[in-house]
Amino acid sequence: MGKVQIEINQKLYVIGCEDGQEDQVTRLARHLDGHITQLVTDVGQISELKLMLMGALMVCDELHEARSQVSRLEAELARIGEARAVSDATVVRNGQAARTLREAASRLDAISDRVTAAAAAP
Repeated sequence: MGKVQIEINQKLYVIGCEDGQEDQVTRLARHLDGHITQLVTDVGQISELKLMLMGALMVCDELHEARSQVSRLEAELARIGEARAVSDATVVRNGQAARTLREAASRLDAISDRVTAAAAAP
């Protein structure tokens, strides 16, 4: 098991973590410390427990907002996918209609050629 030393509100803590997760824990601690530092600037130095609680709530709020944004983006992606499916189906139908029209025009040309040839025959 790995250990990492982090600093929150100018206090050092040793935190246990899975091997290989030390860098991630350090980044997360820096993120939390940024919130704690902002809180100290905004409300002053209050109890460590309250600072940690408020900092944790700020991080939870960020997580909640990020999850909401992911949900909105997933819904938008689904709408785009549905619109694309409709568009693709329209392209297929238009392609089929164009082929049908080309085939009909070709048959009409053949009939016209036969009618012209029959009219010109003695």
